[in-house]
Amino acid sequence: LHVDKGSTINLTCAVKYSPEPPAYIFWYHHDEVISYDSSRGGVSVITEKGDVTTSHLLIQNADLDDSGKYSCSPSNADVASVRVHVLNGKCNHDGCFYCFGQRTSGKMHDCRENFSASSAPFHPDHSGIKTHIHHTHRFY
Repeated sequence: LHVDKGSTINLTCAVKYSPEPPAYIFWYHHDEVISYDSSRGGVSVITEKGDVTTSHLLIQNADLDDSGKYSCSPSNADVASVRVHVLNGKCNHDGCFYCFGQRTSGKMHDCRENFSASSAPFHPDHSGIKTHIHHTHRFY
């Protein structure tokens, strides 16, 4: 996944087919738990529990240090991961972004990249649980 420096990284972790919502979902960057109150600032998480539980990780003002592997770890399913590359590119006044590996600029785009990880459950009773991460760009 490629994002431009200064943009907002918006990762969504979805847990499907679980008999009950996970008790918690932890987010990791480079295999370390993300601290939402670090001195970096601009990092937040919103979690919505239901038939499909989603956890949204928002990182404002992306910098080159924000590149790397991001993982979500639900309490009742295996980890799903995605690699994020923050690019130090130049954009015109209409904006630009990477969609499936190709740089794009222009009016309105809705680009989604889906990343899946098989979810071997922690407990045999949860053998059908699936976890995946996706990222959506919307520019006008």
